Amino acid sequence: MSAGSEPKPSANPDAEATADNSRAKYIFYFAFAALVVAFLAFGVAIWAFHGSTSPNPTEIIPAVLGPLMTLIGTLAGYVAGQQAGAAGTANAQSQTASAQKQATRAQRRETIIAGMAEPQVVAQVFDKYPELFTSGT
Repeated sequence: MSAGSEPKPSANPDAEATADNSRAKYIFYFAFAALVVAFLAFGVAIWAFHGSTSPNPTEIIPAVLGPLMTLIGTLAGYVAGQQAGAAGTANAQSQTASAQKQATRAQRRETIIAGMAEPQVVAQVFDKYPELFTSGT
């Protein structure tokens, strides 16, 4: 990594926060719309089975409520997963930027020290610690 490849700070730090808020808003709208549709379908199902000639109409309600509760649980998991994924991505990006800054500082220090040291000192260090002069990949 060269000294010029240091990560650039975001041009507008508020833009990322706005994007996160926008993403959260759209996830909420999606989940809310899905719940509205689910409850409408539930109401239609109850209305459709209202005049049922079943000997035990209480069997119908759990049959209709089961898929509805499954949908609610799935949507809750979706919203939680989206939020956790966004937070994890932001954390990983922050850690990557920090590691890149540390690597750049270490490389600059190494370049300055190597440039100021006597050639025989550098040769002695190379002989004693050859692992410091390998790429590490």
